[in-house]
Amino acid sequence: MPPRLTILVPTYGRAEFLRGLLARLGTQIARLPAGTVELLVSDNHSADHTPMVLAAAGRSFPFLRVVSPPRHVPSAEENLAFALPYCRGEHVWPFGDDDEPEDGAIARVLDLLAAHRPDVLVLNPRLIAADGAPIRDRAVKMRQPVLDWPFDRLVAAIGFKGLAACFTAMVMARAPLDAADWAGHLKRSPIYAHVALFLDAFRDRRCVMVDEPLVSARQGGTGMEEFRRFAAVAEVPLLHPWVGGLLRHLHALTVRGIVPPDFPGRVVEPEADRRVRLLPYILIKACEQLCLWLDGRQPSQSLSAEDVDLLGTVLASGIGVERETGRRLCETASVVASLLPSPVHPGLPAAHALELLTADERAAFEAPLAGWARDRIAAAVAAQDPRSLTRTVDYRAAVSLLDILGGNGRNAAPGKAETASTLAGLLATVPPAVAAMAADALAAALRRRTEGLAAGIEARIDPALQADGRSTRDGYEILPLGGVVVGIRGDHVLTASDIDDLDCIDPAGCGSAILVADGEAALYRQIGEQPAPADAPDAELFLGYRLSLWRGRHVAVPVDRGTAGDGNDGSLSIVGDRTRLRAAVLAARRAADPAFTSMEDARARIAAAYRPEELLGVFDAEWYCAANPGVEPRMRQLGCDALTHFCVEGSASGLSPGIWFDESWYRTAHPLVARGIAEGAWDSGLHHWLGLGRALGLSPILWFDADGYCAAHPEVMTALSSGQAASPLDHYRTVGAARGWRPFDLFDPGWYVETYPDAAAAVALGQSPLEHFLRHGRAAGYGVGPDFDDGLYLATNPDVAEAIARGVVVGALQHWLQFGRQEGRRGGRVPRLARLRRRAATNPSGNRSDPGPHGAGAGRT
Repeated sequence: MPPRLTILVPTYGRAEFLRGLLARLGTQIARLPAGTVELLVSDNHSADHTPMVLAAAGRSFPFLRVVSPPRHVPSAEENLAFALPYCRGEHVWPFGDDDEPEDGAIARVLDLLAAHRPDVLVLNPRLIAADGAPIRDRAVKMRQPVLDWPFDRLVAAIGFKGLAACFTAMVMARAPLDAADWAGHLKRSPIYAHVALFLDAFRDRRCVMVDEPLVSARQGGTGMEEFRRFAAVAEVPLLHPWVGGLLRHLHALTVRGIVPPDFPGRVVEPEADRRVRLLPYILIKACEQLCLWLDGRQPSQSLSAEDVDLLGTVLASGIGVERETGRRLCETASVVASLLPSPVHPGLPAAHALELLTADERAAFEAPLAGWARDRIAAAVAAQDPRSLTRTVDYRAAVSLLDILGGNGRNAAPGKAETASTLAGLLATVPPAVAAMAADALAAALRRRTEGLAAGIEARIDPALQADGRSTRDGYEILPLGGVVVGIRGDHVLTASDIDDLDCIDPAGCGSAILVADGEAALYRQIGEQPAPADAPDAELFLGYRLSLWRGRHVAVPVDRGTAGDGNDGSLSIVGDRTRLRAAVLAARRAADPAFTSMEDARARIAAAYRPEELLGVFDAEWYCAANPGVEPRMRQLGCDALTHFCVEGSASGLSPGIWFDESWYRTAHPLVARGIAEGAWDSGLHHWLGLGRALGLSPILWFDADGYCAAHPEVMTALSSGQAASPLDHYRTVGAARGWRPFDLFDPGWYVETYPDAAAAVALGQSPLEHFLRHGRAAGYGVGPDFDDGLYLATNPDVAEAIARGVVVGALQHWLQFGRQEGRRGGRVPRLARLRRRAATNPSGNRSDPGPHGAGAGRT
């Protein structure tokens, strides 16, 4: 009668680990009835004292058998494949030679096999470090003690290269293993061949996973040096197991129908502190392999054309950003192959490869080549009879090179471009020094591009951070998460408990906010049954309606109802944003009651015009109340805060929201805005600036020159065009002020801080010099720099003092900036020579003296 279980230990060169393992296993087997369990070790021709360890164990444990392949094989998978036919048990338990069984583990496994009768029993081992220190109590988090899932679904949840690759976690029926095609899977790639074979052997068979460790799996036992040896023996690139090997296995499994077509895109791998998706992991490893190829320039490290094709094919089951990154990586690999000859990748014709380069990459590559070609043409023309040039080899080569590059003002010759050799062939036509310079420049540029691709995909390797790549369905974001598909309602903010639950391989979900199903079809049915969320976390009460996001639409539901219907009961539904929905609610209320008006009505009118986050960027409640003394009594009367008062009454009355927006000046400086307000196109100048003026780069205050700021600092336009800053003023507040840049030509930040001690103290606390001037310095009569003299300007222009007295302007500098400069008035700017003479006369020592409240340029020397 065959044993119930064979414990198979493939081993190579780990005698000390093996000694302890055999002692633990042998002791437990000896306690069981004779013949119940056999112990089989396959020694892969170890060079250490493993044979002595096996001989000693054989004398103690008669149930131990030892076999060895005819010769050393490069991988543990091949050793496992060799030994399986020697197993006699009904089930086989492969056991890593550096792993450790818990006391009683074998008896418990036999009990579990008898209780569940599975074809595959999967354990959830503890993870330990190479030195035996504990890493994690379980390899994966499980919510249920037992899972009865199809094997492909379980592998997608526990990881193709993760727990599914752990020999020790799998106890399998022997008959399906005997019938499996080991040779085919090993031929594709030995590493992870056993996972592919397990999926092949146990498809449509019963799989049970138990949340019991029973064993401790050692992590980090295989070092990179061992993989270097494997790569050298197998004659594959260093990272082949995680690029070409994985791609071949995944492709074969899907093409043969062993796993569903979307399987590669669903696999989630458990890492030390997070779960990561398999496809971006493969992409990152492919980027690393491409960098190794570029760094070493060794054909043995090249990505093969098959690898590149498979990468695009397998990534078809991924999200959009993975497919796009894979496409760009495949293009980059083909360009690298054109530059660095490879026996496994033919590369592209030179003209095609050049088309795939960015302008900067192409310029770096072409510069030395075009320079050499032009020099050779010039030398040939200067030294020879022009009629003989067509017979000069160097001249013809240089002209042909420029034709292909499209340089020297000429267009690329289509016929020559199509038949041109690879980039490597192109470089062979120029001197080695020139070719090396061009090749190095292009290799460096391609490496930077590859590193950028890897960094971009690294940010999306965590499933919880892939909101930009998920599909949506009726307001739910769809997230394939290993063995399940999760729907996260668009208005739901994930909590710590949600994330903890989703970290399990069998999450439970959370009401209607997070739905969990076995597949997309089942999830879509659940989504269709969900009512509009009456208690969504961001639900908003507005004019008797509850606003929320439901099934891809913004919905307003009367508060006396709990769910949204078809609109016949007063509910509203639009496609758009929350602002449009508020406007629709307001229109519905007015249509129902033409006399409707209230504080909510006023709030709604403003809310439809402004986004709260934009208002908060310019609104200053403390300044608003201090600058407008009548505001606080009115706030008490209305029972509202400062921001609500501004939205309800202040904006329409022409009040400014803070120091960063001057309503009165903005309307005066931009007459078309004032006209638009009068005609009802805009509620206020602020409404125009937030909606249009900011994007046009208009200055919102007199004390900031947007055009001059952008002209002085060209990088500002780059920041605006890339979306890093919304306006020149936003850039100044977040970047320019910290760098000491001037907000307008007369304002000298360094002078201002050195001159006024209270300004220096405010800057030390985080204010910018301009902010201090607008909050305090302007009212105190502070100067803005040595380039403007208030007293001289007032003496030269007597009418300005009258304008100040009437309240038209506050101070000489405001008059100069707002009116005087355009009117061509004189007397404000202080010539540099006069400034130097004045400093010498008033302060011979050269030290800056106390300038008084108006500053050094205020005419009080």
